Amino acid sequence: QTVASVGAAAKTVIHPDRLVWVVVGDRSKIEAGIREVNLGEIMLIDADGKLLGAS
Repeated sequence: QTVASVGAAAKTVIHPDRLVWVVVGDRSKIEAGIREVNLGEIMLIDADGKLLGAS
């Protein structure tokens, strides 16, 4: 496979508008940086999977 063929194949399965980012860490240390990159809606979920809030 060539780089071009891999790129073409990736475009058929990777849809940036449908990506979900999962970021784990100390909220007090990472939240500001995550908001700066503006990836979209932020959902805060605790260790048990309970939704704590969204913005």
